[in-house]
Amino acid sequence: MGAASVSGRRHVTTACNPCRDDKIKCDGKSPSCSQCTDKKRQCAYNTRTDRRKISLRKSIETFSRRLRQLEAVLVSHGIGLPQIPNEDDASMIDSLMDMYAPTPEPLTPPSPIAVVSSESPDQAMPMPPPDPEPCIVANPCMDATEQPSIPGSTLFQFNSAIDEDWVWNVGAYSSYPALDLGGFTPITPMGSDTVIERAAAHPTISHGTLSPTLINDEDSSDDDDCPEVTSQFSSRLGTLLSTDTGERRFYGATSNMHFMQGRRAMKHSLASQAREPQIQAKLENAGVGQKVPVELTRHLTDLYFTWQNPSLYVVDRREFEKARDAYVLYKRENTFYSEVLVNALCAVGAAFNNNRYPGLPFSLSEFFAKRTRALIDMELDTPRIATIQGLAVLSIHEASATRDTRGWLLSGMAIRLAFDLGLHLNTKQYVQDGTMTAEEARARSVTFWGLIATDRMWGIYLGRPFHNTLETVSVEMPTYPQLGHKATLWTAYGAYSDHSKGLILPDPSHVLSEKWQALYEIMSPLELSLYFKADITNKVELVTFSQHTYERLLAWKAELPRELAIDMDNLETTSYLPHVLMLHMQYALFIITLHRPWVAKNYIQPTPLFGSGPRHAREMCLRSAVDIANLIRAFDRQYSLQRANMLLVHIAFTAALILLYATVSEKDFDCQRELSTQLDMCCQALAELGNSFENAARTLDILLSVKRMWQASLVSGMQTKRPQPREWFPINPSSKRLRISEHCV
Repeated sequence: MGAASVSGRRHVTTACNPCRDDKIKCDGKSPSCSQCTDKKRQCAYNTRTDRRKISLRKSIETFSRRLRQLEAVLVSHGIGLPQIPNEDDASMIDSLMDMYAPTPEPLTPPSPIAVVSSESPDQAMPMPPPDPEPCIVANPCMDATEQPSIPGSTLFQFNSAIDEDWVWNVGAYSSYPALDLGGFTPITPMGSDTVIERAAAHPTISHGTLSPTLINDEDSSDDDDCPEVTSQFSSRLGTLLSTDTGERRFYGATSNMHFMQGRRAMKHSLASQAREPQIQAKLENAGVGQKVPVELTRHLTDLYFTWQNPSLYVVDRREFEKARDAYVLYKRENTFYSEVLVNALCAVGAAFNNNRYPGLPFSLSEFFAKRTRALIDMELDTPRIATIQGLAVLSIHEASATRDTRGWLLSGMAIRLAFDLGLHLNTKQYVQDGTMTAEEARARSVTFWGLIATDRMWGIYLGRPFHNTLETVSVEMPTYPQLGHKATLWTAYGAYSDHSKGLILPDPSHVLSEKWQALYEIMSPLELSLYFKADITNKVELVTFSQHTYERLLAWKAELPRELAIDMDNLETTSYLPHVLMLHMQYALFIITLHRPWVAKNYIQPTPLFGSGPRHAREMCLRSAVDIANLIRAFDRQYSLQRANMLLVHIAFTAALILLYATVSEKDFDCQRELSTQLDMCCQALAELGNSFENAARTLDILLSVKRMWQASLVSGMQTKRPQPREWFPINPSSKRLRISEHCV
C-alpha cells in the first residue's frame, strides 16, 4: 500500500532550473522533463534543493542531539523526564540516542527564579535565572552552515529543509503559556514581535560545552531556492486570472490576488439571454430603443473597417467578425464582441454613410453614439476586450462632435481597462502552455497598441500630456511575422467617387499599424520636453534633442516598405490607399509639430544661436504644410473627402495655420498666390469635412478669426519696417511643388 502510494506520487518538490526560472509546472522527469523536451532546451536539476535527497542519517542525528539537549535542560532544572508507555518505543529511542547523541556533561544548576505554571498562573515555581547573553533566533531562510553563532551558545542550528511547514507554523506555539526552557526560544519567522519580547524578558544562558554539531550535509536543501510555494510567495510580476465568463483580469503581486491561480477571480455575470431584456430596457430609457436592421449595422461596420480602422488600428476585424457570428448564430459569448463595440463602430461608420433615416430621433451617427453611452455602465461591471475597444472608438466620435472632455475621458478609461485586462502583458507563455490561442494573443496586442495610438492622438489633438508609462509594457507590437496573415486585399467599400468605385489594392494594414505606432514612439519623448515643460534649463540640449528626433523621422520615412512609400511628384497619376495617404499626412504633421516652436528667432532659441536656426524651422513647417495640401488634393481626387476620417480635421487645421501665417507675411506675389492656393485646399477640405464632423466647422471659425487678427498685427508692424520680399520661401517655377532656393538654405 505504501509502496504503491510512493510510486504513484505526482507532486514534485523539485523543479528543474529552466522551469523554476520560468515559474511553470515541472513533472520532474529525468534526465529531461516534459517541458524542456517540448521546448528543446537543456534540462538541469539542482540536487542541493531537493528535499527528497535529505540524508536520513543526518536527520536522525540532528533530532537526537536536539532531544538530548532538551532532556539535559529539564534535568538541570530538577524536572523529571516523562516515561514512555510503549516498551518497544522506549528501547528504540534509547538505541538511537546512544548511537547518535552521547549523553552530555551535566549542567550546574543556577539560582532559582519564579516561573508561572500553565495550569495555575497565580502560582510560581522556582527556576534558575539565565545568564545575560543576547538571544539569537535561527533564520529559517538561511542554510544551517550560515546561521549566526556565539561561542558557548546552545542555539539549535535549524535546517529549514527538514520541515518547512513547521518553520512557518511554529510561531503560533510561542504564545502558549508553557514552561520556559531557559532561553530556548521557539523558532519564529524573522521580524516577529514575539521573538523580540521573549529576548528582552529572558536572555539566553550559556550551557558550557553543550554545543550541537552544525549540519553540513551535501544533500541538504536550501528552502529559499527551490520549492514552488516559496517561488509563488516571492513572485513580483503578477498574473492573469480568469473569471467565470472566461475573461481575464490582471492582478499584480502587491494585491495578493495572484495567489488565486486556478480559481475564479470574479463572480459569473448574467447570461446573454438574461442580459438582453436589460439591454433593451436601457436603450428605451435613453430614447434610442428603436429596432435596428441587421443589414444596417453590417453596412456601417464595414464602412468603419474600410475608412477608419486602418488609421487607428484598434479592432482586429477577423476576430470581431468571428465572435459576432458565434454570438448571432449560437448566443455564444466572446471577449471580442459586445453591444457597446457594435454601436460604437456604427456611430463612427455612420460618418461615411450618405443615406438618410428620417424615422430615427437623432442623426444616424448620434443615434448609435447615444446607444453606446447608454450601455457602457452595464458592461463596466464585467468588462471585456470589446468593451475597451468600444470606449476607444466612441472617443473618436466624441472628438468629431466637439465633446472634447468626454472623448478625452473615454480614451483614458480604455487605457485603464487595458491594464485591468492585462493587455500590456506578453502572452507568449500563455500561448505555449495552451491557455490562450495565438489568434487571441494577436488580437490582444492589436487592441493594446491601437489604444496607445488613440491616446497619443488625443494628446496631440488637445495639446495635452498622454499616457507615457510604457516601461511596464511587455506585449510586443503586432508585426508582420507575428500576424501570419496571408496577403489580403483592400476594397473601396462604399466608395463615393467614380474613380475609386470597384478599386481593389493590396492591403498592408499589418505593416501600416506598426509604422503608425513607430511615428508616435519617435515623437512622444520630445513632445513632453518641448510642449509641456515651462522651464527650459538647457536650450542647447533641447535643440540637440530636437535635431536627433528630426533625424529619426527622416530615417523612419526612408525605411518605409515599398507598399507604404509615396512619390510626391506623381500623386496625380498613381493610386494610393487612403490610409497610406493619411500616414504621410501624419508624418508631415509631426514635422510641423517638431519645428513650429523654433520658428521664432528669440523665443526658445539659445544664445548664441545653436543648430539650424529659425529659417530652417520655417522651411520645414512650410514644406510640410504644402505636402499636406497636396496629399489632401490627391485624397479628394481618388476617394472624395467624404471618405476621409476624423484625423484629417486636425491635420488640415495645422497645415492651414502654417499656410495662413506664410500668406499674410509674404510680399512676393508669385509666392503668395501659390501659398493661397494651398491654403484654399485646406480650407475647402475643412468645409467639406464639416458636413460629417462638427469639429471641422469649428476649426474654420478659428481660422477666420486668426486670419483677421494676424493680418491686423502683421500689416501694422510691417508699415514701420523696410519690406523684405521672399521672407517666406520662393517657388522654383520648374516644379509644381514649393522649393527652397539656394540662398535661403
